[in-house]
Amino acid sequence: MTFGICPGILKRNRTVLIPKTGKDTARAENWRPITIGPLVLRLLTGIIRRKLSNVVPLHESQKGFVDEPGCSVNVFLLNEALEAAKKSGKLAGVLIDVSKAFDTVPHSLLRKTLKAHRVLEALTRSKTWFMKDPEVSLGEVKIPSTDAGKVVRYLSIDVSIWSRAPGGDINKKTLEFVQALGRARLKPSQKVVLLKGYVLPKLFYELQMGFPRAKTLNGLDLIIREEVKSWLKLPATTSDAFFYKLNEDGGLGLPRPRTNIPAAILRRGTAILNCKDRRVQAIVLSSQSMRSWADMAAQNGYAWPTDKNKIGSTKWVKVKREAKTWSRQAYHGTGIVARKRDRHGNWWLKRSDSLRPGDFIAAVQLLTRTFPAKLTLSLAGRPRMCTTCRRCRTECESIGHILGSCPSTKPQRIARHDTIRDALGKAAIKAGLSVAKEQSVGVGDDRLRPDLIIVDGTKSFIVDITVRYEWGLSLADADREKTEKYDRLRLAVDLLFSGTSCAGVLPIVVGSLGTIPMTTVRNLRLLGLCSNKILGFFSRVALNRSIWMASDFMDEGGGVRERTGYARCGF
Repeated sequence: MTFGICPGILKRNRTVLIPKTGKDTARAENWRPITIGPLVLRLLTGIIRRKLSNVVPLHESQKGFVDEPGCSVNVFLLNEALEAAKKSGKLAGVLIDVSKAFDTVPHSLLRKTLKAHRVLEALTRSKTWFMKDPEVSLGEVKIPSTDAGKVVRYLSIDVSIWSRAPGGDINKKTLEFVQALGRARLKPSQKVVLLKGYVLPKLFYELQMGFPRAKTLNGLDLIIREEVKSWLKLPATTSDAFFYKLNEDGGLGLPRPRTNIPAAILRRGTAILNCKDRRVQAIVLSSQSMRSWADMAAQNGYAWPTDKNKIGSTKWVKVKREAKTWSRQAYHGTGIVARKRDRHGNWWLKRSDSLRPGDFIAAVQLLTRTFPAKLTLSLAGRPRMCTTCRRCRTECESIGHILGSCPSTKPQRIARHDTIRDALGKAAIKAGLSVAKEQSVGVGDDRLRPDLIIVDGTKSFIVDITVRYEWGLSLADADREKTEKYDRLRLAVDLLFSGTSCAGVLPIVVGSLGTIPMTTVRNLRLLGLCSNKILGFFSRVALNRSIWMASDFMDEGGGVRERTGYARCGF
């Protein structure tokens, strides 16, 4: 700002060309450019605009380059004009598009105005282009018009004057979109990413421009869930909350129409209601939209009028209530609470491309407790099905039994445990600590062999690793059991490692589906070994081994296959 020089990197914009509907795409003028500038430059110009607006008043009807929802206000005014026309039977409207309007502004006058307000000269020296003989010319150009029964496209939305809702059957359109995505030759995880990041935002934008009924939104919820279930091979009994919970809480993180659309519409209504333009405020207070916003707020548990913060808090209360309902389910919801805010344990839900397609589907089935073990199938509608384990023939075949106690999967459980133990031992040695692996320590007539005894100067720690299936409070119980089991070794460890004092027992508990409880994070911090790298590795090993274990268990051959692939785990 002092020297009037803008770095070249801040001048690099990203432009996307969007074809105009019904136009010849072979001609350059039939493409509409959308350009996004660097965030830093936009922030700088926004600060300058706010400073200037304090001394240079703008017309209250201006909607461009001001801190107001300009598009929402314009859509609102168009809708109200159409409503008034339906009542009075008369309306004449013309949309005037001034060609190259920005080039017609007298920049010399702008410079004089900025200079009069003592704006830095460096900010007023920018060069621009000027039009020659700027004018508004109708000439032989025909002003486009439409019949009352047709649909008008305005701000990328199909609007019908006989309906406040977006034109067309939105449920049918949604079904066509998601089915087309389902037919694409993509991985299931890639389909979920495209649905969440591209398909749903496009549909939501259109829905937010009207007042869709609760029945319509519930229908959209059902269509989306059913399609995603078919991609991920999930049964109808899968909990709805799984699809809408955030990734870091153990869900797919899909935006839910029934919750998000009313909140977005009410936020837009609040912004329009708070518009500084007195003419807009007068129209709002006497409009049908005001009554529609009030009705939508009442139907969805919001106060009206309200503010954006209250809308956000009410929305999250609904999301949390549904998640709580999932966690209370006796079988499908157990262990979900342990995954809350676990960004290390839920890594694969956000970075689903790091799993093979089959492994991703298996991971989702294990997480939602819909993996086709006999107990799962029995609860899903086959009550007469024998639930005895097909391998050991002694216990009920549940997911927890497969991953935690079946004798047929014991070699894989040992390999899973040893991989984590060896990785922790190597990390401790690399950090300059002394490590004793499976050191036999006697207490009375008993001898115990903790996985690791780690010595850090004058302090020693008894470390034992365990991988447990996430069921109820199983992870907390495992931490307590390990502490009680090895706490009596502290005096013997002091004698075994002279000159040191045993500072305690540090259980390293990892969920079989990759959950990393906070007690494990705390214990690794005490060892000085807590890092995203090692926590991520523990989670990946546990999840990958469990997926392979469950898949091998269901294999009719019954064999244990050797697999590799931990290089991609990043440790």
